[in-house]
Formats: sequence, C-alpha cells, structure tokens
Amino acid sequence: METIWIALSLWAITSLGLLGFFRLWGQSGLYVYMAIAINAANIQVLKRTWLPFLAEPVAIGTVVFTSLFLCSDLLQEFYGKAAAIRGIWIGFAAQLLFTVLLGLGILYPPHPDVADPFHQAMALLFTPAWRFLAASLISYMGCQYANALLYEALGRWWQGRYLGLRNWTCSFISSLCDHILFTWLAWCLFAATPVDGQTLLWTYMIHAFVVRLLVSSTHGGLMYIARWIKVSRRNFV
Repeated sequence: METIWIALSLWAITSLGLLGFFRLWGQSGLYVYMAIAINAANIQVLKRTWLPFLAEPVAIGTVVFTSLFLCSDLLQEFYGKAAAIRGIWIGFAAQLLFTVLLGLGILYPPHPDVADPFHQAMALLFTPAWRFLAASLISYMGCQYANALLYEALGRWWQGRYLGLRNWTCSFISSLCDHILFTWLAWCLFAATPVDGQTLLWTYMIHAFVVRLLVSSTHGGLMYIARWIKVSRRNFV
C-alpha cells in the first residue's frame, strides 16, 4: 500500500503544480511546467516500481509524462492551437538543452587523485538520456501535434462543448499512440541492450498504459478547475 500513497502523492503534486503554475503565471506558467515535466519524466522512466493492482512492475515516469498532454490541452483550450504547438517545441527544446548540458558535464574526466562516486552515478543516470531524446523527437513531437489537431477538430465538431470529454478523448488516443511508439523506440530500437519481449509488453506497454488511463481519467475534472482558474485570474493579475 505504500506505493499507492506515493503514486497518489505524485499525482497530487503534479496536478497542483500544473494548476498552480497556471494560476500564478498563466500561459507562461504552462510553458515552464512543460519544460520541467518532460525532463523529470524522462529521468523517472528509468526506475520501475510495483503497484498492488498490477502483476508486473511499472515505470514511475508515467504519471508525470501523462500530465504533458493535459498541459497541451490547457494551452489549446485557453490560448489556441498555435500556443499549444509552441509549448510542444518549448518542451522539446528544454529537453534537448538539458540533455546536452548534462552530456557535456559527463565528458569531463574525474580527478585522478580524488575518489568521485558522483561521476559514475551521473553517467549511469544520464547517459540513457540520449536515446530518450531521440525517442521523444519521433513520438512526443508527432503525437503532441496529432493531439493538437484532434483537439481542434473535436472542438469544432462539438462547438466548444463537452470540455472534459474532449480532453479525455484526445488524451486516450494521443497517449496510446505516443506510449506504444516511445516504448518501442526507447527500450528496443535505440537501446544498447534491448529489454526482453515480456518486459517490454507488460512493464512498459500494458501496465504503464493502465496507469496512464487512470491518470488521464482525472484530467477532465482538472480541465474544469483550470477553466475556473482562468476566469479568476482576471481579478488576480
């Protein structure tokens, strides 16, 4: 049960952080959140944990990464498709810069006369970031673009109504495509040592997507809270 409480805490902090950034800084806050979350998710995805209702371990970056689709939908709902696409590029640029800076830091050789356990720890943790960068370039960018186009189409079709349903539909379809593509690229095609088929299917695809669905199911309510925040910011800013 301990992992359940940790997962719920991560979801709560992620949701409060996203809404808090939006409340305080509006559109700019959403851009900042997207830059932070994409880097945090790509580090967290390296670690797996157990949840009582799942038979296989699941990557812990799933909760944070799923919130990026909510962030993109918030940008599009309140500021338009161009703002959502700008956010996608900001997130990717932040990930690129973060990866390059860390990669250059790892290239520095450790001092030969000083024991430095941090060099090996950094290399172990951040060297895989290059393959996640490549996987994100293909899956994150493509699926986020598709999410923006789908959200726009549903908005026209339903004439701006059914906010929660539009968000959930877009999140489900885009997350499924992104999840399958990113998982295959990061853990199979681009990995120096590809994971075995069972781990790929159950740990990184099926069980992680179950967590994505659970997290995405809360986003409709968060969209309505964000709408209230948008109105209240007129008297706050």
